[in-house]
Amino acid sequence: MQEETAQAVDGSSSDQEETYIRISGGECIVTGGTILAFGGSSMTEEFSSACTQCAVLYNLDSTVQAGNLFRVMNGAGEEILSYTPECSFSSVAFSMSALTVGETYAVFMARAALN
Repeated sequence: MQEETAQAVDGSSSDQEETYIRISGGECIVTGGTILAFGGSSMTEEFSSACTQCAVLYNLDSTVQAGNLFRVMNGAGEEILSYTPECSFSSVAFSMSALTVGETYAVFMARAALN
């Protein structure tokens, strides 16, 4: 798995030069690193079209319980991202530099695959 810097937006960063995520007028603009967001689908918003890397938003038909492993596999079957959310969710948004437009990925949540 490729090493990247994971960033969290919590409003406490004082060094804006190293931040890969900007919130600008209600937009989430990702320019590097990895970001994951899990929550309810009724409050989701997409990443900005100004992002410089691919971003994905999945709104699910049902809720995935906290503690279920979330994984992304590339077309070769290699895991490129994994995380175990501490909250239940019906929406997941993620962005990372390893994603490429036109490539196929499989997303696994609670033992189910989404292509």
